[in-house]
Amino acid sequence: MTTLIDRWKAETPLFWKKVRNFTAMASSAGLAMRAANYNLGLNLDPTFMSILGYVIAGAAGIAVMSQFTTFTPPPSQEVAQMTHDSAVLSKETAALSNETAKLADNTAQLNRESANTTNE
Repeated sequence: MTTLIDRWKAETPLFWKKVRNFTAMASSAGLAMRAANYNLGLNLDPTFMSILGYVIAGAAGIAVMSQFTTFTPPPSQEVAQMTHDSAVLSKETAALSNETAKLADNTAQLNRESANTTNE
């Protein structure tokens, strides 16, 4: 729930602000037309009034959802540096693993040579 509240309070991108404002205006205009039809007895076409209800609901839904749209911040410099450091450490670890394998092979070779000289 706190995520939704945080997203609602966060700054909305300009495009989505325009969408929100336009759809909120369309929904308000639709509500005003329905209220005028009811209060003033305009007797507008029932099909039009039915479609108008869907327009009001759809526009209000889009307005609310556009408010939840937020900026995705670019990765910070620290994250980029940590990623770089991690890649460097991975390369160094691979190099050390290769050196360790070479040392193990040399040690095994020396042990075999030592065993051969003591057996002779």
